[in-house]
Amino acid sequence: MTGALASIQDWDVLWRFAYSHSDNEMFKPSPIGYFNIASDPLSLAADRAAIMLYLRGDMKPAPGRVVLEISENDVKNGASHDSLQVLRKFAWTTRVGTSIGSAAIPGAITVPLGTTGETLEKKLKTASIMKDGPAEQIVSETGEFMLNTSTGVFVVDTPKTAGGFANPGHRIEAPGSGVKVETAGTGATVFVTSLDGEPIRSSKRLLATHLTDMQNTGAHYAETARRTLLAWGGMPYLVKDGQASVSISLNNPKACKVWELSVAGERIAEVSSRVSGGELQFMATVRGNNGARMLYEIVVE
Repeated sequence: MTGALASIQDWDVLWRFAYSHSDNEMFKPSPIGYFNIASDPLSLAADRAAIMLYLRGDMKPAPGRVVLEISENDVKNGASHDSLQVLRKFAWTTRVGTSIGSAAIPGAITVPLGTTGETLEKKLKTASIMKDGPAEQIVSETGEFMLNTSTGVFVVDTPKTAGGFANPGHRIEAPGSGVKVETAGTGATVFVTSLDGEPIRSSKRLLATHLTDMQNTGAHYAETARRTLLAWGGMPYLVKDGQASVSISLNNPKACKVWELSVAGERIAEVSSRVSGGELQFMATVRGNNGARMLYEIVVE
């Protein structure tokens, strides 16, 4: 979701803290910690979606923007934190930001500090940046990102990268790219991305990623919500079991093979797949003959 937000907002740069604090975690398996992604294979896998959406530019920036104008008096008097939060609701829809003073920003919807969310929403709908819909449904101005705050389902639907998150009983549906996913066993993030730069439908090499949850062996928390960590635990990693039925609309699905990959990207074994109605279909399962699996390569051979 970070890569999607950075793309929608058209940020100039996105920094990750941190890859690794030392070379120890870079060159030997190490327990998962708070910050270092080098020792977290699941986060490394998830990072690829952010790289494609933001760095490669698969997700388009929102064309519109909203500016919250803060006067010099507001600054001198101390603008309340709550008055600045009005923009948070709309950050997934269009570009948002603040300005000090009354400098005109071309093409922006400018509102004064103290504007309510209801007022701003009306302005966005008048400008056709937002559309009428269920209160729990958030859709980006470009239509490439959708979030249901009630079910927790989010969908990314771009020509070269598509997927999202869903709990069992719900589906990830990205009709633009032709990707559909149904999870089972546990909630999962699943995405498909083109590796040859072509749209998913015509790509000859795709990466599919199925992510559930990963913890250290012996990690212990004070509560089921896992807000308070009592013990870090250690190696080996434990990955939560789960399945995902993946369907991808392709120009030539009969020529495709699906391969299970190691976290280093090496082919391990071919995965059973079938073709139905122009879709390549396969079951992504964490439990594999060679240990937990998260990554799959789809190639035209």
